[in-house]
Formats: sequence, structure tokens, C-alpha cells
Amino acid sequence: MRKGTVDMKRILLITLLSLLLSGTANATSGTALLEQCSANTATGVGAVKMSSCIGYISGVIDTLKMDTARGHIENTLCIPKGVGIVPLRDVAIRLINNAPEYQNYTASVLVMAALNSEFPCPK
Repeated sequence: MRKGTVDMKRILLITLLSLLLSGTANATSGTALLEQCSANTATGVGAVKMSSCIGYISGVIDTLKMDTARGHIENTLCIPKGVGIVPLRDVAIRLINNAPEYQNYTASVLVMAALNSEFPCPK
């Protein structure tokens, strides 16, 4: 088999897994997000779950920025330049792990609370 064929099969497999797992891509609870963000990325399924985790957290951040820019909410989140998505994920997951009583809350609320706590804007 040629290398290109193997790569194409891998891409198709990952795409298929993404479609099959699309129900988990929209983490609605802290528990679901925690499960995605704790996935073993050595497996295809784990890599897809971790991608969903990163995408979810990025989406929460983008939504906060958009709502702030439109004047819908006050800017309370000040992430320093150069902070990447992995440390932001770690902040969110730390809050969810350390507060199991909140794990059934909506994941976006938990992500916002964690990031606002870690990166508040100066007053």
C-alpha cells in the first residue's frame, strides 16, 4: 500500500469518528466536558474527544469576546497575550475537578467562571 493511501484512510477514519461522536462535541455539562478533556489522545477516539474539548472551550471564549465587543456584557475576562488554549483548558478542568458539586452545571458557565476567576480584568 502506498503511504498516501494509508494517510487518506486515516483521515477518513478520523472524519467518520468525528461524525459519530458529534453528539458528544456539544458538551452540555461539566461532567461531559471533563470526560472529553481527559481523553487519551493516543487513540483516534481520544484525539477526537480532545479536539471537541479544545473547540468547546475556544467557542466559549470567542462567544465572550463577541458579546463584549457588541456591548452585550461587560468585559470581565482579560487573558494575557501569549496564553494558549492548553493552559486555558487546564484552568477550566481544574475548576470542574475541584468542585464535583458543580459538575452537572452547564459546561459553558463553568468554563466562564474558571477563566474569569483566573484571568480577571484589572479594576
